Amino acid sequence: MDISIYTTFFKFLTIIVGSIYFLSAVMVIFTQDFLISIQKKFVDFDDETIKKFLYGYIALFKIIFIVFVVGPYLALLLMS
Repeated sequence: MDISIYTTFFKFLTIIVGSIYFLSAVMVIFTQDFLISIQKKFVDFDDETIKKFLYGYIALFKIIFIVFVVGPYLALLLMS
């Protein structure tokens, strides 16, 4: 397999996962009250704790996205 195949794969992976990250971040920012009301049905936490979990989810998603998707894509671009 050629390096261009991997580069193309990671390009589309970056677009897809980046779109999912963007939608998740927008949902957490703009529909916080709705998400908190849903989570309160499952767990018995106060609002501040659920907000911390939601922002922690976005932060972890961003770190994993950068390390495992964007990083290899940029490395492949530099190699080719």
